[in-house]
Amino acid sequence: MKILIVEDDPIAIKIAGMIIKRTDPSAESTFAKTGDDALSLSERQNFDLILLDIGLPDCNGYDIAIKMRSIEHNENTPIYMLSAHIKAPSELCPQALSSITGFISKPLSFDKFKDIIASITSEVI
Repeated sequence: MKILIVEDDPIAIKIAGMIIKRTDPSAESTFAKTGDDALSLSERQNFDLILLDIGLPDCNGYDIAIKMRSIEHNENTPIYMLSAHIKAPSELCPQALSSITGFISKPLSFDKFKDIIASITSEVI
């Protein structure tokens, strides 16, 4: 599984990397710290999952999700938004809801990540 993690916080990056490796040692994690880097990576590579922070230094994750979804090979890629400031999906930007698969309130945990993997796996079967 190839996973793109878009996150600017070094501690959150470390935690996400550890959770992914422990959950799926064969997973390939790619990290981007800005929206521009994430867009560039998602244009050049296919990912099986994108974890996208809402609050990025150069833009907001909503705009990136919408742009990523417009890239042909990302049309069906699961995109999960992450935020430490938003606690419920009802607080998300309504315009971006059609571009994302789900929402995770930070911090990312083993259980939350396992739920995402289970959801993706059930969609594929």
